[in-house]
Amino acid sequence: MRIRTNLLIFSTLIAFVGFSLSSSTARAQLQPAATSSAEAPAIPQTQIPADITAAINSPERPAADKVLDAGRKPDQILAFYGIKPGMKVADIFAGWRLHD
Repeated sequence: MRIRTNLLIFSTLIAFVGFSLSSSTARAQLQPAATSSAEAPAIPQTQIPADITAAINSPERPAADKVLDAGRKPDQILAFYGIKPGMKVADIFAGWRLHD
């Protein structure tokens, strides 16, 4: 019984060391995707599709939504993602930003 316990402890230790070595090697090979936190330049207004502009300026949109457009930039978001008429889009995870 004691031999089995020692063998289990030894096997666990070997597995842990092997995992630690393999993950540290993999971590050393990873490069950061981007180190800059600067925003991408805005899409020029002339490149925003007319259907997006028409939808944003639609009289059917609630006034409360239009008031928030300056911060939300729906024209930029819809153009960036390539949203086209007839597509179904869902906001899966809405969040907010805390201000300092």
